[in-house]
Amino acid sequence: MEGDGLDDVPGIAPVSARKREILALTLPADPALARLTGLVSTHFFRQNGIGDAAARRGARSVVKHFRVLLRAAARSSRQAHTLVLLLETRASFLEVIGRAGGGRRTSLARIDRPESSRGLTRPA
Repeated sequence: MEGDGLDDVPGIAPVSARKREILALTLPADPALARLTGLVSTHFFRQNGIGDAAARRGARSVVKHFRVLLRAAARSSRQAHTLVLLLETRASFLEVIGRAGGGRRTSLARIDRPESSRGLTRPA
């Protein structure tokens, strides 16, 4: 049997980072849930190849900025009843964005992807 590269190694399939994927998490505007955004963010960063320390720093930034967003929503005359946490993957970076109701998007944390997580191969 003649192989052409990837077929030479059984169980290996090419994987590449997609250009853009978005996961949305909708939360009630409750300050007690700010820590949950940190847990979700840490998991998101770790699952996408970010190291422990960088993932924790990014998650702390998300919690800090999310609390600011909560306070702004509380002062708003529109009374945003929900906040949206958007977890976005891009080819070169990961970003967590917060949004109060129908308001504008606010970047809570942005971390560049490590070079090694782009265009990897993984077991099939």
